[in-house]
Amino acid sequence: MNEITTFLGLGSYKDWDEDKKVKFLLSELESKRPLLPRTRKYTEEARECLNTFKIISEMPRSSLGNYVISVSVLLLQKGANVKDLL
Repeated sequence: MNEITTFLGLGSYKDWDEDKKVKFLLSELESKRPLLPRTRKYTEEARECLNTFKIISEMPRSSLGNYVISVSVLLLQKGANVKDLL
């Protein structure tokens, strides 16, 4: 998430307090614009994370079971076009 907020010119996500993180995440979940530019070059760690969500977006919901997840994971799912958010 830090790489995304830094790229968007919003500062360092890891330095934000919890209230600012929640406001950002909820705002982005409501946003109509794509979270991530497809042409951006990401670090290896970020690519691995984003590729995981890309794979999730291609799987049937029933194959993933039930998970307790954070709002940031919901946002990454949205960014990867996961149709049925976990």
